[in-house]
Amino acid sequence: REGNIHRLIYHLVDVGAVASQLWDQCIARGFKTEISEYLGLSEKEAGRQFSFWASIHDMGKATPAFQSQYTPAIHSLEVCGFCFSNSAIKPIDFPHGVLTAYLLPDLLVSQTGLSVGFARKIARTLGGHHGSFPLASKVNALYAKHEAISGITNENWEIARAEFFAELVSVFNPPKLPVTRFSISIQN
Repeated sequence: REGNIHRLIYHLVDVGAVASQLWDQCIARGFKTEISEYLGLSEKEAGRQFSFWASIHDMGKATPAFQSQYTPAIHSLEVCGFCFSNSAIKPIDFPHGVLTAYLLPDLLVSQTGLSVGFARKIARTLGGHHGSFPLASKVNALYAKHEAISGITNENWEIARAEFFAELVSVFNPPKLPVTRFSISIQN
């Protein structure tokens, strides 16, 4: 291992912890009330949701496109079964925020029961964490290339993202959102 690195999972937990402190100590009560009411949650539950969402903001970094930018890590990741070959996705064309906006909806839908539409809105919002929201055309280009981008969707990368997601759920304990416009319809 060369150089100092801050492992992705630690970064995600750190960001969620900072978001929790911001919620508790910095965000105005009126704004917290507005968010809580919109989500149909208590203020404490909304704070946990806010912290959890902040924690998953960099899921696009758990991809070969992003990880290949730090050459010393590639060999270690390959030894663990992570594939870097045949990735048609280059970080210059698809920065990690765009990858986050592409990857998070499936996790949010399958793991939290959000509707696809709301999950995509949350994912796009989180993908814009550097101040520039991912263009729909960029995210849609990834959906169109789905078969060609096995480098971000192969099994080991998917497992890693799912495990990160599950660990962050464990740490931040986001509440189940009420079955409303945010959730998958239970009507049949």
